[in-house]
Amino acid sequence: MLILSACPFFPLSVVTGATDGIGKAYAEELARRGFAIILISRSQEKLDDVSKAIASKCGVETKTIAADFSAIDIYTKIEEGLTGLEIGVLGKSQTGDRLT
Repeated sequence: MLILSACPFFPLSVVTGATDGIGKAYAEELARRGFAIILISRSQEKLDDVSKAIASKCGVETKTIAADFSAIDIYTKIEEGLTGLEIGVLGKSQTGDRLT
């Protein structure tokens, strides 16, 4: 059994596909374990809802980045949102897979 908890050196997690299904469940579980979460998904409205729910339920910081992985011009926006952050975990769970 894997025991994963937020590391004091890298307490930040990034999860793609974070508004539905496995990505959302992954984000919720990481938040439950104390990780601050950056949620990446297509719909800003859904991101806002999930972000508020996670912050309220788990008491962690959240940030959102709206990005459609089926597009090709999203990487600058994601890079700008992540620059300078110490990321401990990347959870990749999106369709339109171009992030490898």
